[in-house]
Amino acid sequence: MKLFLYPRELFQRSGVRLLVLGGIKPPIALRYGNDMNIATTIAPNLPYLRRFSRALTGSQASGDAYVVALLESLIADSSQFDREISPRAALFRSFCNLWESISLNLRKTEPGQEWEATAQRQLSHIAPKAREAFLLTAVEGFTQDEVGKILGTSTSQTLALLHEASQTIVTQV
Repeated sequence: MKLFLYPRELFQRSGVRLLVLGGIKPPIALRYGNDMNIATTIAPNLPYLRRFSRALTGSQASGDAYVVALLESLIADSSQFDREISPRAALFRSFCNLWESISLNLRKTEPGQEWEATAQRQLSHIAPKAREAFLLTAVEGFTQDEVGKILGTSTSQTLALLHEASQTIVTQV
């Protein structure tokens, strides 16, 4: 299967089948071939992935940059999409692997509202891997087993990460 990233303007002018990824700045679309498995699997989960990436990175702009980077990565190599776990978990796993391997948009961004600034400050005190585990369970509703599969950790390591995040949050309160 081939996936191609296009500006939204091409989508609006062309008659080819495209999957529009709305809300991402700049708007993009995925063009897919006959095999739509990854495209149709990714599409319903993108709003959740964007929410997670926003919480993880601290801003929507930075989070969307990571989502776009993931989509480009999947276009280049769809084999990184793990078909042995649930599609939603596979998407988040690919995202977490990417997030841990690169740094996009490290400059501070101005949160839109005061509650965002407060949440960003508090989450920044949690170690990155523990923050991922915490957000995957608390925000996205993944089970501990699913978090382990997403992060590539054992059950005991996952529990330790969640405990670390909880302890950090408790000390802030």
